[in-house]
Amino acid sequence: MSQDVDRLTDSVTWTFFDTVTHKIYIQSPEWEPEEIFPVPGVYVVSLCVLTNTGARYGGIIDTIVVQGPYGNLSFSTTNVCTCTDSGPLR
Repeated sequence: MSQDVDRLTDSVTWTFFDTVTHKIYIQSPEWEPEEIFPVPGVYVVSLCVLTNTGARYGGIIDTIVVQGPYGNLSFSTTNVCTCTDSGPLR
């Protein structure tokens, strides 16, 4: 960011855009936001600065790629447990 930005009077909006769903994942007014991405995907990060004089600056800052975990789960309800009653457990 430029040195012209004044944290006391200017405002920022960070936007994290999910490129898979094409929706805004989150918007943050924090100067140094920390975000957790619980779903794998590609997120575009943009920043908009609105100065106290009304000037607006912004653009795409970075692209974040969140990978894994991936997997498939399958099961069958047949033959899950074949039990025969052989009396009390000891």
